[in-house]
Order: sequence, then structure tokens, then C-alpha cells
Amino acid sequence: MAGGQQRKQFVPAEAFVEAARRLGASKADAYWTASEELPVSFAYNRLESIQHKRSAAVVLRVAIDGRVGVATGSWGEAPEDLAGRAIEIARSANPGDLDLPPAAPLPQVETHDLALDALTPEQLVALGEDAIRRLRQAGEELQAGTELVVSTDHVALANSSGFSGSYTSGSAGVMVEISSAKETNIFTGYDGEEFGRAAEVQPHLRQMADRLAKLAQVAQRTRRPTASRYPVLLHPAAFANLMMPFVQSLNGRAVRQGVSRFRKDQFGSLITSEKLTLVDDPTLPYGVASAPFDDEGTPTQRNPLITAGKLSSFLLDRESAVELQMAPTGSAWRGDQPTAGPSNIVVEAGEQPMQDLLAGIEKGLYICALMGAWAGNPYAGQVGGTIAFGFWVEHGEPVARVTDAVFSLNLFRDLPHCLVALSSERSLGRATLPWALLDDVPIAAQ
Repeated sequence: MAGGQQRKQFVPAEAFVEAARRLGASKADAYWTASEELPVSFAYNRLESIQHKRSAAVVLRVAIDGRVGVATGSWGEAPEDLAGRAIEIARSANPGDLDLPPAAPLPQVETHDLALDALTPEQLVALGEDAIRRLRQAGEELQAGTELVVSTDHVALANSSGFSGSYTSGSAGVMVEISSAKETNIFTGYDGEEFGRAAEVQPHLRQMADRLAKLAQVAQRTRRPTASRYPVLLHPAAFANLMMPFVQSLNGRAVRQGVSRFRKDQFGSLITSEKLTLVDDPTLPYGVASAPFDDEGTPTQRNPLITAGKLSSFLLDRESAVELQMAPTGSAWRGDQPTAGPSNIVVEAGEQPMQDLLAGIEKGLYICALMGAWAGNPYAGQVGGTIAFGFWVEHGEPVARVTDAVFSLNLFRDLPHCLVALSSERSLGRATLPWALLDDVPIAAQ
């Protein structure tokens, strides 16, 4: 899949910076990307599509006469043309400036498993067919689907302060789904992960398909729980809803704007359960979002945000770092403009296997997915929503799919006393998360 030969056709990022300087820009940076995707999709128990997608773009930022302009073009565009457009945009923009880092030593980060490039459409189809067979063990009347997407991304960045860097990253994302269209029992269950190593795809895909097939068999029985407080085991996809308020509140831009509840004078203070350690790590070997530098050109680093429940750091781009009088953490990522955000979010695993955590529930719930979890204000820590795919548990076993039930929790208020344990296994992807066992969780009837 790697487009090594194709990359030679494109104009290097440095050429756009040099063109902007020749046209009078005092500062400039150019960020270019080329992406290739091979998605293979199955729906309704059969192969639906195989595609091969390519895209490429360059984003040029310029500063001239105290104003900043941004223009986006194709890699085939002449550098002078794109630079001219960016400068024209700058002349009518509000006052502003660019803070561009100089060249600096970069960490050695493993971002690209070449074995991903060797995966063929035929191999992905065979993996998908195997997943469908495993899912259909739940019942021939159920509809199964899966999607496998292998991606390769080439990134380069150059600026007028002397920075120049590039890297290639790769990932394989997999998703499995099973559904029932019975009028008396309509449901859809799904699971997904994303990997940076080709060797992880097959075993994890099989585990997901087998796990989901087992739950789909249980899902054909239903139960509406009585409103009360219960022990709850959260699947990593559901646990991600609880981590998002932390990630958003620990963004340096939210801190400097005053919408976050956290401040830097709280570093070292206990802000949540001591069982929680939350890290943003763009240096994770073969992490899905790993990179040696961020999209401003700042070297990346492992950034512990919460350590054993204590506030440790924020996600800082260059602008928020200056305003908070801190050093940038290499946490700037792009749409058109770089802004502070997460890379690979990692929650430290616990010691007990997920099955042991489940086995300890006498009567409670296992929640795999929530619907509408972000209807409220994440900075307030309120997480709640309809249980879209969850199960009533008795004596450590899921026995029926939960219907007409709502989960509600205030993360900042409740997690310190209700987080019981985290599993030793973790789901992989941009968020590497364990299963989480909570106690005394309010469940309401819908």
C-alpha cells in the first residue's frame, strides 16, 4: 500500500515555504499529507465492497505585515500560486502572528509497520469472511457485518524557522457488527479496534467476533431493569465516554479559556480515583496516532495527564503553553490550523482479567454502548445516555439484553468513590482503554 514511488511526484513542503518568503511573507509553514486507504466492507453476511482511496493536500500558513493567512491546495499546485493565495488571504485577515519552532532533536518513534503495506485485498476479504462465520454462530437469522480499513499516511512539515521533518504512519481499523430485525427484538451490537501492527489484526478480530457472537445470543432475551443503583462493568467503548470529559478538560485551550475545572496550581492534587492513570502518548511504538513531532513541529513526548488520580499535566499547543506560561507538550494537531488535542490516549491497565470483574457481579449490568452520552456539557463531567447495547448480569453471567434503561453519572463527582477496578486487558486504538468496574451507579427506567 505504501506510495513510495508516488510521493516523488509531489512538491516538497520546503518549496512552499521558500515561495512564501520570496513573495514577502515574514514567516511561513507548510504541512503536507498523502493518504492511502484500502477499505473492505461486509454487510448482511456477505462482501459489499472493496475500494482503494488516495488523497493528498498541502496547507500553507503565512504571516505578513502582522496578519496571518491560510490556504489549502493540492500537491500538484505550483508553490508560488498557493503562496500568493495565502498572502492575499492574510492581507484581509485580523491581526495575528505565527509562533514557529526552530529545528530541534526529535524522538525516535516507531510509526510504521511495513507488514501493513503488504496486506492484500484478498487477505482482508479472508479475514472478513472468517469474522462473518464467527458472528453467525449467534444465529442464522441474525445479520452480520464487518469492515477492515488499512491506511497509510505520509506527513511532512517545514517552516521558515528551520524546522523540517517527515514520517510515515500506518494502521488497520476493524469493526464487527451484528443485528436483529425481529419486530419483537430489534438490536444492533458492534465492537471495533484499531492497530498499528499487522500481527494484531487477526487475533483481535477473532476475539471481537467471538465475544460479540456470544453476547448476541444473550441479546435475544430482554429485561427492563428496575430503577436503582447497581454495579456496572463498562466495555472500553462505553468507558471512553467517561474519559472524554477528562481529555477535553485537560486541553490547555479549555484551561486558559476558563471553561475547564482544572488549573495548573492543582498539579499534584488528587482530582479523581487513585486507580486512574491517564496518559497521552504520541511516542507509543506503533500507536495509531504516534508521531515524532506534532503538527506545529514541536517534538512529541509521553505526557502523563493524571497519575494515580493526581493532576500531572495538560495538552498544550504553542499558543496555550505561552498563555499558561508552560512548555508546549507536542500536542498540536490539525484540521487546517493546529490546535491542542490528544494523540494516543492510554489508561493504565488493572490487575484482574475482565472475566473476573464480570464474575464478581451478583446482580448488575454490563454496558457495551451508550447512545446520546454527549447531550450535556462535558466540562461539567455529566455523562449519561440510553443503554444502546447492554446486559443484565446475574451470578457473573450476562443473561438478557437490557431495554428502556438510562445510565447517568457525574464523572468528576462520582468516579472517586465508584471506580472499583480496571481490567488487565485493554482495547486498542486511538484510545487504549481497559474494561472498568463501577459500583453504586444509578440506572433509571426510560
